[in-house]
Amino acid sequence: MSAPFSGMVLCAGLGNRLRPLTDAIPKPLIPLLDIPLAEQAFAALRAAGVSAIAVNTHHLPEQMAEAARTWAARYGNIPLTLSHETQLLGTGAGAKRLYEALGRPDHPILLHNGDVVLSAPVSELLRHHRASGAAATLLTVPAIPGEGEVWVDAEGGRITTLPGRSGTIVGPETLPDRRVSYAGVCLLEPWVIDLLPDEPSCLIREGIAIALERGATIAALHHDGFWADVGTPLRFLQATWQLLKLGRDNWPLPAKAPEGDFVAADSTLLCQGVAVAGPAFVSAAATLDATASVGPYAVVGAGCTVPAGSHVAESVLAYGAVAEQEQTRRILIGSTLVRTG
Repeated sequence: MSAPFSGMVLCAGLGNRLRPLTDAIPKPLIPLLDIPLAEQAFAALRAAGVSAIAVNTHHLPEQMAEAARTWAARYGNIPLTLSHETQLLGTGAGAKRLYEALGRPDHPILLHNGDVVLSAPVSELLRHHRASGAAATLLTVPAIPGEGEVWVDAEGGRITTLPGRSGTIVGPETLPDRRVSYAGVCLLEPWVIDLLPDEPSCLIREGIAIALERGATIAALHHDGFWADVGTPLRFLQATWQLLKLGRDNWPLPAKAPEGDFVAADSTLLCQGVAVAGPAFVSAAATLDATASVGPYAVVGAGCTVPAGSHVAESVLAYGAVAEQEQTRRILIGSTLVRTG
């Protein structure tokens, strides 16, 4: 039997940059090809053998809590702990409160941001962490402009530099060689979580960076595969289009691909009698009128309708949305519409 670990999925954020989409649903429930963002974290943690999961809530907490209960049951009845934040605590104090809600386990804790989706298996991160003996292990991705200063050594396996509370922290005995970005997934030993303050704070600046400053080894595992932080409408569309191009046969994410028709790029497929231009996805639970037009770069999710004469291209329909007339470069979730071009 593998060594135990617990998981924490951070789902308390407001998702302000995705408004008005997040006025009606929590950001972790935004669907990427019909699958809510945070469900991918549950699937990944389950595949790695997680012993328990804790989730924090704040915005629209009942929706978030109900979804977490559904996923915990779907992925093997994972023991679930919910923690509601009446005041937003940030990634630092939020993680500390979840750790305490889990009963302060004495094994590693895997933290997964609820708005991050990626193809890297959690089990690989666990193996890397245990082999390194590190206090924390960060999953990293190629450097993103405007993100905080995160650097690794020449081998790429050790974090040398992190943003701290009052400036950049450089660890001892290692030389910065290459800039990367934190992917929103990490493993933490319990004593690192204990460094975090109880008031609103940042996990990196006020926890992991302090451990680095005190001489602890902070390991890194680099990921060059599919990764998306769906923080803005444009990023949401970009991530969607990446998945459309990959299709069902190359589906990269932990939760299985949704049921429906994937239409490959530069091709056309009849879906419910409608010629759909790829890349596109049409859910098995969607409804298309015979005179509708769909694609390319279109997603018609479960419960959605494309009525007579309507056209959907470079757009996403989700959660029962109805496409009225022309929908180009738009995100329509339920009755909420965002124009992206």
